[in-house]
Amino acid sequence: MERQEIYKPKIFKGAGVLTGLAIGMVAGIVTVVITGIMGLIGAVSASVAVPVGIYFETKFQGKQKEQKAEEQKDKERRIYLWLIGVGLILFFVCYFLVK
Repeated sequence: MERQEIYKPKIFKGAGVLTGLAIGMVAGIVTVVITGIMGLIGAVSASVAVPVGIYFETKFQGKQKEQKAEEQKDKERRIYLWLIGVGLILFFVCYFLVK
């Protein structure tokens, strides 16, 4: 028997993505202010906005309410950490290439 997901969204769809985009843009601007290198704004914004947007979208849509198995939660945490790690690696690669 299939189980249907029933959840009530907390905010409109796409709010988490917009929040992630805003946080990514702020991170890019802060990086430019700190380093003075305009070429990093795209790399920093993209590497921060994607995982943060995914995280906030799942939180805002209420999909985290249902109880998940511990194994599934650990898998999601590893994916988020992997995405953030890849973003940081890309940031440093771009930083040292520009410098």
